[in-house]
Amino acid sequence: ELYKKIESEYGFVPIKLEYLPENTTFKEAVFCSDMQGINLYYESNQKANIIYIIRPNYRESSLSTVIEDEKIQEYKMIVNDVNITLTEYNIAETGENRWSILWVYQDVQYLLRITEMKQAEVEKLVNTLRFSE
Repeated sequence: ELYKKIESEYGFVPIKLEYLPENTTFKEAVFCSDMQGINLYYESNQKANIIYIIRPNYRESSLSTVIEDEKIQEYKMIVNDVNITLTEYNIAETGENRWSILWVYQDVQYLLRITEMKQAEVEKLVNTLRFSE
C-alpha cells in the first residue's frame, strides 16, 4: 500500500525491500515537503533499526550527514546491474555498528541506514531488493 502511494504521489515505482530480518516491522513513513523524499522507518526487537530514504530530487538538494564514526569497511555490490555502495561504521559512543547503503536507480537516490545488523543480514537485504520492471 505504501509503495503504491509513493508511485501515485511521486510518479515513479520505488525499489522495494523484499526481505526484512526476523522480527523487523514497519513503523512509519514520513513524506518530506517539496518532493525532497520519503523516509521509511523499520524497527526490530533485536535492536536493529532501518531507515530507508528515497529521494527523487536528490540532484536539487544535498543529503549531508556529519559522520565522525570510524569507517570499518566500504565495498560495492552489483544488484540488477546497479552499483550499490555499502559502508560499515563503528559508532564511537556506543561501540555498535551502523551501515550506510547508497545507490541511484532511474534517477532516484536510495539510502539505507541500518544499525546493529550483521554483515550477512545486510547483504541479504541488499541482494533481495526488488527493482521495478
